[in-house]
Amino acid sequence: MMKAGQTVYSRFRGVDYTTDPAMIDPGRSPYARNLVADAGGYPEKRPGYAVVDRGDELVYGLYELTNEQGTVFLMHRGNALYRWYPFGENGDNSPGLELLPEKTLIATGLARQISMAFAHGGKLYILDGETYWQFDGERLRPVTEVATRPTVSVSRTPAGTGTPFQSVNLLSSYRTDSFTSDGTSTQYVLSDHDLDVEEVTVTVFGEPLQEGFSVNYTDGVVTFSTPPENSFGLDSVRITYQKTEAGAVDRINGCRFAAFYGLGNDTRVFISGNKNFKNIDWHSALDDPCYFPDDGFTRVGADASAIMGYLPHHDALLVLKENNDQDSTLFVRTAALDDKGQAYFPLWQGGAGVGAISRLGFTVLRDDPLFLAESGVYAPTLSTITGQRRMANRSHFIDARLRDCVLDNCCAVSWGDLALFCVPEHCFVADARQKTVVDGRTVYEWNDWTGIEAHLFFPYGDELFFAQGKNVCRFRSARRDSQRYYDDQEPICAFWSTKFDDDGDFMALKSLDRRGCGVMLKPYAHSSCAVSVRTEAEGILDLVENRDLTSFDFGDVDFSQFTFATDDSPRVVPFNTPVRRYRACRIIVKNDRPGEGFGVYGVIKRYRVVRTLR
Repeated sequence: MMKAGQTVYSRFRGVDYTTDPAMIDPGRSPYARNLVADAGGYPEKRPGYAVVDRGDELVYGLYELTNEQGTVFLMHRGNALYRWYPFGENGDNSPGLELLPEKTLIATGLARQISMAFAHGGKLYILDGETYWQFDGERLRPVTEVATRPTVSVSRTPAGTGTPFQSVNLLSSYRTDSFTSDGTSTQYVLSDHDLDVEEVTVTVFGEPLQEGFSVNYTDGVVTFSTPPENSFGLDSVRITYQKTEAGAVDRINGCRFAAFYGLGNDTRVFISGNKNFKNIDWHSALDDPCYFPDDGFTRVGADASAIMGYLPHHDALLVLKENNDQDSTLFVRTAALDDKGQAYFPLWQGGAGVGAISRLGFTVLRDDPLFLAESGVYAPTLSTITGQRRMANRSHFIDARLRDCVLDNCCAVSWGDLALFCVPEHCFVADARQKTVVDGRTVYEWNDWTGIEAHLFFPYGDELFFAQGKNVCRFRSARRDSQRYYDDQEPICAFWSTKFDDDGDFMALKSLDRRGCGVMLKPYAHSSCAVSVRTEAEGILDLVENRDLTSFDFGDVDFSQFTFATDDSPRVVPFNTPVRRYRACRIIVKNDRPGEGFGVYGVIKRYRVVRTLR
């Protein structure tokens, strides 16, 4: 009598592209697409997306600004900035509405490349790599037009001695000297010489002077026809002039990304990404993104490797650089006060060997800072033994596939319990609810989505938008969409494959029983499945072709698949097609019909040993 056996697949996790398909854990798949774990951890079809805006130029940025006037959504497309309406003009588009109202042009002149933005004080600041912009809710303009004009010295005597006060602003050619007048001096020596031949403004005891003084721009001296009255030690004369430092503004205009950080709270903006100063970042003045002091910069590591991005982590700001063979790739910035009560930001080397590869490949998943490197997704972690930060791999199960992808333009985002890393042809999805330990390291379970092709993301509340070339898309949700399982108007192909399983005996030839084999699927108003098996000898055999699993739902009736079945319990699909004399096989469960849900609870394979190889 032939020996009987069974193999059950039920404790599902994610994909495993790193381990040999015959050696992976039975709960993982070597071949799965477009699935995501449900609340119980079982794989189900991912949500589709709707195209909400179609255009004729590439989308480079999607942003939101909330201030006293309300919320404004902004789109950087081509060289223009538009106001757009992701939820309709009334803020709540009806279910199923896809294309949205026309955009409103705000301004042109932006660079045709990916931009980054941050909000502060009711205004939005945009970095496009060529110009640093401010949008106040109505008007877009370069920050140089509204940049803070610093007072560079105070208590200054007419002869030119005084107390340095504020640093020069890289964004502004304007600076002010504040003098005490002695009642006799007519010449007032400024902090700089070789001034711009522009208007110089003078106030004496708060009153502006229109005449009665002259300016020597070369020597930096203002001469009064009548000496200002004695102020008895108080600052009474303020002189504002201009001096342009070659290339100063370009240092800030050329930056591509930013992060907030400060002492105790996020009070300063740190920016970097200038291709001409690739290992330098700058920080703003306290709560003032319009003021970047000329001495507020840091050289981060070696000149040869670029800063790629920032990750906030507890009380530190992590600075990640590109990979190199000589220098640290992780630096840790902290904040402290000096003996004068001024904040400063010391920088420490934190690790080497793993560098970031994409400026958009950064995100934080449930307090876990993640970034994409050439060899996988990593998290800088603090060692409890040495106190040093090290790079912990989080993507063990997809690393083999990542190495075959083009990673330079990866974009990443966190969306609820998921972190999405999108590269050409694949969107790899980490699940914070599903973790495991591999060789002493905590790693995530991952899923593999196709058809997304995003080059930037825009999360807003529980909604996630993304730019796909010239289009803007939104992942469909149960709240807004009656049909969740379409990519635009196309069906989503989702499937799960078991491991290439020899059922624990690679020396035996087996045949599937004609009874007792099947799959258990999640119930949906509209669903179907196809089941196939792949063996080492016969290739792929179809076991079940598009079995309908539709149940009746008055809210969504499709009379082409009409049935009065109202049972919402799991659906069981048996398969009894003969599969003979295999050594190992894998079972593939698939759904590729438009608009249909799909999810897998389990697979049972019963077999009989027909021959033992010798």
